[in-house]
Amino acid sequence: MDGTALIFSEAAFGRPEGKSANGLVRFGTRYDILGVIDSQQSGRLAGDVIGGVKKAIPIFASLRQALDALSDRPDYLVIGLNPSDGRLPPQYRKVIRDALRSGISVDSALKPYLIDDAEFPGLTMQSSARIRSVGYPKPISQLRLYSGEIEGVEAARIAVVGTHSVVGKRTTTVRLTEALQSAGVATVMIGTGETSWFQGVPWTVILDSIVHKYVAGELEGEIVDAWRATQPKAMVLEGQGSVLNPSSPSGLELLTTARPCAVVMQHAPTHASLDGSDRYGLRTLERHISAAELLSGSPVVAITLNPEGSSPEYFAEAAEAIRSRFDLLVTDVLADGVAGLAETVQASINSVRHKAK
Repeated sequence: MDGTALIFSEAAFGRPEGKSANGLVRFGTRYDILGVIDSQQSGRLAGDVIGGVKKAIPIFASLRQALDALSDRPDYLVIGLNPSDGRLPPQYRKVIRDALRSGISVDSALKPYLIDDAEFPGLTMQSSARIRSVGYPKPISQLRLYSGEIEGVEAARIAVVGTHSVVGKRTTTVRLTEALQSAGVATVMIGTGETSWFQGVPWTVILDSIVHKYVAGELEGEIVDAWRATQPKAMVLEGQGSVLNPSSPSGLELLTTARPCAVVMQHAPTHASLDGSDRYGLRTLERHISAAELLSGSPVVAITLNPEGSSPEYFAEAAEAIRSRFDLLVTDVLADGVAGLAETVQASINSVRHKAK
């Protein structure tokens, strides 16, 4: 663990624009989370805003209020914002400035990277604070090209991909990894985004910070490194973007380079991008399942759902319609638990190994 942290998620906590903050309060090993900063939710606990939070984490209106309330100064201020353009909103420069001047280090994945900023690095020289720009691109000389070494990785790979960019793929990936481990299957997670780094996932390659020519090689290298170091029976790979989304990184290499033996499809039946005529997103699901199976050469074995934005009645109708249409396990890993998904994935892994023999 790196230390204690406050998560800055002003006007975004519990929303897609705060997905890093949402993920950090649910689970993670890099920080001991002391609180969240979001003036619109202040006075509440994080668990009152989103599900799956196991610890009582207070929400504060400002950095100053948090520092006045806490008995110990946090080690880090983590920028848990995920604006659509990936850029730091100018109005939030002050909170970073105040943190650094108070001796609190700042971790951020937003652009422009803080270590390239004209002001912030100088402030670290006046205190014990430091800046970590998560996802800062490696020099080209350090990037790996695809080599084919993944052929020697004997661990079963399960790819968790989705029909939309912000739909809960990482949450499902983490929960499935934990469930397989609990079932006695030696399993590691391969993280592919900044939030996985923030959460302390040991094997993480940030795909959208890599020059495209090297994405396959860097993903392959992370998988090979994890295999050599831990010799797991299974690896669960976190998808990025969506298989058919034209505007965000899709992580297609999870379906091609990684060669999964099974695919889990994450879906939100009330996602804002769905066509009004596409009830429950059934057509969207069908296209994504077909594409994922064609690209990977492996089956989609389960559909995991995100209920945000839907009433319990509508969500129940959607789950039943999806189950009837695709004849697959359909589940919400936060509300239903993940045991059923883990059993389905284990059956798929065992089936592949039986055929290999």
